[in-house]
Amino acid sequence: KIEDKMLKSVIVEWLDIICHADWTEADEVTCPTFRSIGWFISQDDKELKIGNTKDEHDKVFGITSFPIGCVIRTSVLEKQ
Repeated sequence: KIEDKMLKSVIVEWLDIICHADWTEADEVTCPTFRSIGWFISQDDKELKIGNTKDEHDKVFGITSFPIGCVIRTSVLEKQ
């Protein structure tokens, strides 16, 4: 639920693009999975946004936007 994530630290697990410019066989090429940690900002049907810095007024900066199709899962970090 998006409301449960507002202004909380989250970990985003997401897939990225990869390209091999060599003789690697197609069945050996798979998208790598990455994890990013940040302050949850928003999510809609197109993208998920997190930030890496929060000021004393809870304004979030250092924004990363993930295409929603690349996001595997988003989890709230327990300690805030």
